[in-house]
Amino acid sequence: MNFLDLRTVFFTNIITFTVCTLVVALLWHQSRKRFAGMNFLVVDFAMQAAATFLIAMRGTIPDWMSIALANILVFAGSILGLMGLERFVGKISSQIHNYILLGIYAFGFNYFALIQTDLAVRNLLVSLGLLTIWFQCMWLMLSRVDSGMRSLTTGVGVVFGALCLVNIIRIAEFFTGPHPVNDYFQSGVFQTLVIIGYQTLMILLTYSLVLMVNKRLFVDLKTEEEKFSKAFHSSPYAITLTRLDDGRILEVNEGFVNISGYQYEEVAGKTTFDLHIWASEEERAAVVDELSRSGKVQGRELHLKNKTGESLTGLFTAEVITINNEKCVLTSVSDISERKRMEEEIRELSLRDPLTGLYNRRGFFAIAEREIKTANRARKKMHLTFIDCDGLKWINDNLGHEEGDRVLMATAEILGRTFRESDVIARVGGDEFAILSIYTTDTDQDAFSRRLQQHIAEYNEGGPRRFKLDMSWGTCVYDPEFPIYFDELMAAADKLMYANKKAKANSK
Repeated sequence: MNFLDLRTVFFTNIITFTVCTLVVALLWHQSRKRFAGMNFLVVDFAMQAAATFLIAMRGTIPDWMSIALANILVFAGSILGLMGLERFVGKISSQIHNYILLGIYAFGFNYFALIQTDLAVRNLLVSLGLLTIWFQCMWLMLSRVDSGMRSLTTGVGVVFGALCLVNIIRIAEFFTGPHPVNDYFQSGVFQTLVIIGYQTLMILLTYSLVLMVNKRLFVDLKTEEEKFSKAFHSSPYAITLTRLDDGRILEVNEGFVNISGYQYEEVAGKTTFDLHIWASEEERAAVVDELSRSGKVQGRELHLKNKTGESLTGLFTAEVITINNEKCVLTSVSDISERKRMEEEIRELSLRDPLTGLYNRRGFFAIAEREIKTANRARKKMHLTFIDCDGLKWINDNLGHEEGDRVLMATAEILGRTFRESDVIARVGGDEFAILSIYTTDTDQDAFSRRLQQHIAEYNEGGPRRFKLDMSWGTCVYDPEFPIYFDELMAAADKLMYANKKAKANSK
């Protein structure tokens, strides 16, 4: 078989286009989630390969398939290729003019293929049609594309320029050369060289597409790497990158240095365990377990330590990522110690009486619920003492509220000296105080009653005043063997306190 035989060339074209289609398909599979338009290019190459096969089968299949359908596939596939390139570079435009051109092309080609057979005119139509589409591809790659991307697309644009040149030569040959035959496979050396030129340029086009896509992948990855690096190093949070298998620290940012107190050279090759960053081994184990199960930890509050051993509270986020085929853990820690301290202060203020510094009613009830649960578990009795500051209304009315406030503060100070630090002391009303304590015997409570009377007497003897500080109180016992609601316990103590107040008034 003659190497320059046109049918032989077409059979080699089938192999060429099939391989090129597979290469472009692999290119699409590699970059389909990153770049648009690659699917159009796959369909374009597949249609060119199918058209080449149909042309090569001319004489064994109907002419409408091997001539008309085959060349329409070539033209339509080229339009799809143009659309794919536009989407790849982000320059999508209307294709209405090309659709109209496809319709005219299909009508004209069918006419000169099936009605008035004229091979030379068909070659002219093919050359004009492809020149129109491929010139648009060249113009897109060399001029329409943004200047920043032009270095990536120039190679593809040059190949389309060469394809345009082949079509221009083919058009010139129509007007200058003889056209003695109507059998395409007997067209002669010129048409054979044209097809070889198309084949060679299609290989170059595939190669340039591969280069273009891979260059863009490299540029995008480099850009993402720069973004990641800038975000990593400029973040105010402590960020670390560690190996998953052994926990070795690969990189830390300035935020880590600021928060932990360790310098870069002190952490290289170390683990967080080596640096004693974890305040709790249980928390560390829980984090490792969650990373193993789900691959990430999101917004967990942890207790950590810096270089000096000072404790801090961190909002911890970590995720397993793959870098250079190695699994790593990217960790971010935001130091929320100050926020937690402020939250605790705010919470504490909401539970405290601003005048005396004792717990307020809300704080007292919150703590009392917890203490009752503790007493129930320990099976220990608990005493609730309810105290009223006698005569406070008379002091406020006759001596002023400032003097009344001083009496309340003195009462708080006396109660603080009388009861233990473990006891819960609160101001639960205007002149009412409550104390919750756990004792083993009633004798203990009697001792505190005597001490309270002694401290009141010492206060009254401490200097000349226009009043005598006095208090009335009542004490109830909470017994886990006979549990009652805390409100009932308060009511019982309050009742005993008023009975004591009444008895004192009657004795005067």
